[in-house]
Order: sequence, then structure tokens, then C-alpha cells
Amino acid sequence: ARLARPAAFGGAEVRTLALSSTELSDKTISDAVACAAPRLERLDVSFIEDLAAPALGAPALRLLAAAGCASLRDEAVTAACATSPRLATLRLSLCVSLQRPELGGGSLAEVNLGGCSALVDAAVTRLCASAPHLRRLSLCLCASLVAPVAAGRALQRLEMAHCDNLANPTLGGGALELVNLSGCAKLVDAAVEALCATSPKLLKLNLSRCAALDAPRLRSASLHALSVHGLNAQVQERVRRRGEWPSLVKLKGLNADGAARVAASAVLPSPEIRHNPSTS
Repeated sequence: ARLARPAAFGGAEVRTLALSSTELSDKTISDAVACAAPRLERLDVSFIEDLAAPALGAPALRLLAAAGCASLRDEAVTAACATSPRLATLRLSLCVSLQRPELGGGSLAEVNLGGCSALVDAAVTRLCASAPHLRRLSLCLCASLVAPVAAGRALQRLEMAHCDNLANPTLGGGALELVNLSGCAKLVDAAVEALCATSPKLLKLNLSRCAALDAPRLRSASLHALSVHGLNAQVQERVRRRGEWPSLVKLKGLNADGAARVAASAVLPSPEIRHNPSTS
């Protein structure tokens, strides 16, 4: 739909603007946001193919969704964060043009950048440094990431699956409970060891198909569940033999022999071991 007048969306009493999958221009969206800005709390402009540099910020805005906006530029997202002091949720998955947006904010708690294939390390590092209350961060399928700092004191959940070039990131946090690194084929041992060492509340860790891992020593008093699907048998055995994890009760992905050895180990109290039948 093409609407000529911003007033057609409502006025200063509007709290939600749902404009996804439309063909509206940058100017029309900017004008609509400005008209609703005094009380606007939720804005959805997802899947607008030509959306590039609209003004998306508002003083009361709490949620901004712009997923699938393939042309969205860094400066639009940077400005939205800078002009939205209450912004708590930012959904920017599949915004493939984003490279170095300056993301952050004192209220920001949840960010989804999954599939932002051009996103660089510096953008993630700045986000984590500039959002002290960030609890959930999704960076899956961010193919340009190599060694970002994805850590924070409030971070609880970190999703970085299938980041094809991720090698030596700095990960961790005092509140971190779940980390998914499955399919990160270049991830090195040192990054995983440091993650465990700096995450005293880590409960779940997925290292499935992390093909570059060789013999990481995973030391974690809190780790409850570990997945190593897709690692070769020798690496699985080294992970099992070198691990120090007194709370572990689920170790997924070992071949049958490895699962039996872990089940017999005194290190694991009443473990639930799952193995991959295809390797039996």
C-alpha cells in the first residue's frame, strides 16, 4: 500500500506502527514516525525491500523491528539507537547491508542480528560495550565475524551458530547461561576455553560441527549440557578426557564407545548420555 499522508497512520496517540511488507518510501515512514513519536512504543518496518535511511527513532520507543530490510543503512540504525533512550528490543535479522552500525543504549536488552552477513567485528564489540543491560544476543549466520568481543555482565544467552569465519572471539560474562556455537567451523580451542573460564554460570554449550577444535580443555563447575555432534571421534575423545565439569549431566554427540566411557566416569553424577546412532 502507498499512503500519501502520514496522518493516515494515526497521530500523537499512536503507540504501535505496524508497517511491515509495505512499499512505503523512506520519507513516508519518517513522517509517520515523527507524527506518532510522542507516544510511539513499537515500530515494525520489517521486509520493506527498498527501505534505506528512514528516521526510525522516538523518545518512547521500546521495540524496533526491521528484519529483512536488505537495503537498510548503518546510519539509519545508528540514529534510531541514539534517539530512542528507552529502546529495549532491536530486531535486525537479515539486514544484509549493515556493516558498522553504532548500536547500544542503556535500556537495550535483546538484539537479533542473525543473517547480517556483512556485519563486522567492531560493530558487535561496540554493541556489547555500549549496552550494559544486554541479556540476549543473536549473531547466527554472520559470515563476516572473525574475532569480535561478544561479552557482557548482563548477557545470559548468546547465539552464534554457523558464523563461517568465526575463529577467535572473546566470549563470556558473569550471567551467561547458554551459548550456541554450532557450525562455526573455524573456531579455535582457546576461544572455547576462555569462554568457560569467564562464564561461572554457563549451563549449556553447543560445539557441534566446530571442525577446527582439536583438544579444548573445558573447565566449568556449572556446565550442565554439552553438545559435540559432528566432531570426529578423536576430538570427541580428547574433549571427554580433558573436560572438568562436575555438574555435567548431558553430553550429546559422542559415539557409542565414548558415551560408554563417559557414563562410567566418576566425574559425572548419574549422567544422561546421548550418542549419535550413525557413528555406532
